[in-house]
Amino acid sequence: MATVRLGHAAVGRFPRWGYLDKFDTNPIMPRAFIVSAALFLAIIGGWLGWQKFQEYRRGRAQQHATATKRKVKVLTAAEIGVPPSLMQQQATAVKVEVKSAPKVAMPVPVPDEEAVEETIATTDEIAASSGTQQLGFGFGEGDSLVIDAGDIGLPSPDEYVAFEKAPEIVNMDNPVYPEIAKEAGVEGTVLVRVLVGDDGFVKDMFVIQSIPMLDEAAAEAAWTAVFKPALQKDRPVAVWMVIPINFSLRG
Repeated sequence: MATVRLGHAAVGRFPRWGYLDKFDTNPIMPRAFIVSAALFLAIIGGWLGWQKFQEYRRGRAQQHATATKRKVKVLTAAEIGVPPSLMQQQATAVKVEVKSAPKVAMPVPVPDEEAVEETIATTDEIAASSGTQQLGFGFGEGDSLVIDAGDIGLPSPDEYVAFEKAPEIVNMDNPVYPEIAKEAGVEGTVLVRVLVGDDGFVKDMFVIQSIPMLDEAAAEAAWTAVFKPALQKDRPVAVWMVIPINFSLRG
């Protein structure tokens, strides 16, 4: 008959869990266990703290939204009251003052000695009282035209004036060539539009084709121009015309 012989198991401090005996044989195991537990607790604590922080932020945002939200007060019908009736509104009274129509003056006869003799002033009397001048045109000794002194009725640059004979230039001073234009070698033609009065003198002017260094000299020369005025039915009229003023360095 076979005999089974059972050996005795190793006997230690923890007979049923032999791996716990390593705490006595390996000094690192207790320290590793403590570090692992502390790390686990730190992770759990950090996660819980993050959740609390998120809840705090959501609460603050909700409080801020509630504080900035417009407050709306809902009124009841009793608080609003009944609107006033349209029949109770008083109409605005408009006061209209009607005046009587003006009466037409009627002549009343008076005695001859009380009547005042009225006469019409002659042209001489009008000229003497208003300071005007008389211009004779050869229609007779007693015929004259009374006009105000000065330039009256001159046409604007856009106004067309009919004439049968164009104005003719009689004299004009030569333009003075600016030294700065000579040194810069600037030359050319400046077009000046002038208003020739019925007396042949320039009344107004402006440059229509400009050369900046020469415009002022051209304008000064244009003011000195004298013309035979334009004629319309043998009478002088004021018209606009263009005169070219040339500047040349070659003589």
